[in-house]
Amino acid sequence: MVEFGGFPMKMGTDGKTVVKTAEGREVANYGGKNYLLETALKGDFGFIKAWKADTSGNLIYRRTARNFNSDIAPAAKFTIAEVEEIVEEGELDPD
Repeated sequence: MVEFGGFPMKMGTDGKTVVKTAEGREVANYGGKNYLLETALKGDFGFIKAWKADTSGNLIYRRTARNFNSDIAPAAKFTIAEVEEIVEEGELDPD
């Protein structure tokens, strides 16, 4: 029903009549099965923890912070990083 549209979004004051219906959504077929496509949500702020940072904003993650922080940082509009040590530009090991 969602892919074709017509899903009730707003009901009338009597609770029986449909005032507004949804538009159809884009559907893709993969391997003979239909999938409803949605746009990704982008967070406004991303709070991450890093081990080291330089004055240009490059970060190095350590231990379990390497799991998701590197994915969260570019996914948000604004990223706020808590770091243990700030060094000058060029002091971080590129590896």
